[in-house]
Amino acid sequence: MQLVSSCNETAWSHNATLILIDLYKRYRNKVGTFEIRNLKKQWEVIASEVNSILNNNFTPAQVENQWRVLERYYKKVIDNNNKTGRSQKLFTYEKEMDEIYEKKRNMHPELLLDSNIVQIPKSTENSTLGNKSFKEQGEFSLTNK
Repeated sequence: MQLVSSCNETAWSHNATLILIDLYKRYRNKVGTFEIRNLKKQWEVIASEVNSILNNNFTPAQVENQWRVLERYYKKVIDNNNKTGRSQKLFTYEKEMDEIYEKKRNMHPELLLDSNIVQIPKSTENSTLGNKSFKEQGEFSLTNK
């Protein structure tokens, strides 16, 4: 007896993932326009292009799921690397995902609050908080006044 897989499983190669990230960058700002009215249509367009480039057969759901997996792991790596006392995690597509999410505050917050310390990431040194710049304030304790 031969077992037949009812699900169309296709592995995401490194090249296919890079193409997905590039296409997402290209189409993310077009959602809500006449060309791409909603996210469902976005994933359909991206799946169609990925399939034509790679001569593959990814469904829009598979493409969306792969994006969600990338996004979830990227968030985990960023959160882990922002915590002290943890070893640095590496993410193969971190540079590409940084280009997409560099301005998102939920991914790269200006202030990192701990129970006793406010940490200000180096990337926001030129920003301001109140009348003092972040650089002047540096890291300070919430208990000190």
